[in-house]
Amino acid sequence: MQIRNHAADTVYEEIYDKLLLAPGGSPVKPPIPGADHPAIHTLWTIPDTDRIRKVVDQGEIKTALVVGAGFIGLEMAENLHARGIRVIVVEMADQALSPLDYEMAALVHSELQQQGIELHLAESVTAFEPAAEGAIVARLASGREIGADLVMLPIGVRPNTGFLEGSGIALGPRGHIVVDEDLRTSAPHVYAAGDAIEVINPLSGKKAAIPLAGPANKQGRIAAGNLSGVSPRIYDGTLGTAIEARPVGAGNDKTIVVFSGDLDKAIASFIIANGARAMGRKVTMFFTFWGLNVLRKPGKTAGLKKTRSKKPLR
Repeated sequence: MQIRNHAADTVYEEIYDKLLLAPGGSPVKPPIPGADHPAIHTLWTIPDTDRIRKVVDQGEIKTALVVGAGFIGLEMAENLHARGIRVIVVEMADQALSPLDYEMAALVHSELQQQGIELHLAESVTAFEPAAEGAIVARLASGREIGADLVMLPIGVRPNTGFLEGSGIALGPRGHIVVDEDLRTSAPHVYAAGDAIEVINPLSGKKAAIPLAGPANKQGRIAAGNLSGVSPRIYDGTLGTAIEARPVGAGNDKTIVVFSGDLDKAIASFIIANGARAMGRKVTMFFTFWGLNVLRKPGKTAGLKKTRSKKPLR
């Protein structure tokens, strides 16, 4: 294995008995003309958060454009709105939060509108152009122009696997590392875990890329046990779960809980709902198809395989 020391600009060789690849991912920055403008930001790490907050704290941001209405995009929109900034969200799809059914997403659309956040669906940015005083203008496919002082691009993550091209290690169609249930790659004695790997959705049986902290944490521990031989286990796959709970309506007397995913998340969603009820709020709960499947068949989800060890993963 060759290793490059970027600080010293040197390359040396290292031998290994077994190797774990965990290169992670990076935020996608689309090849849109003008996307290198300093007012345009991506969000992936804590330093990214600190940098964006520093810009906002200066008090000069009046209008923010968020490109993408996924979970991170809407969280950004909510927090920027809470800082008194006018927020505009542009989403290429015909709904926000694509994992949800449209009927559920329609509630999100309504809430955004009630909060004064502008939402443009079935729209895409074709170019960014600089404006006066460090601002920026986004040109949309429809011909509309949106001016903003800050632009956020939370539109996805790509795996950091470019260095593996030509290595013989199998990669998926989007560059993710292909692993088996033991988290082994196609190369002997090489394992992989985290945002850079391709996983299986245990309900659908299809391959997917789900860069979330929870699965990455579990994969790391399982890979360590398999690599060392101390506590071998198999990785059953990733569902990609989410819980969104927030007060809505006049006086915040209602709470909506949206759940998608595994049994642990279902239990958590019921705890949230129960707490809201105890506070005297009316609670409405929504479940995606996968979530309902888990509730109907707890512990018997189609496609799940038994682990080789009954020892709980702590």
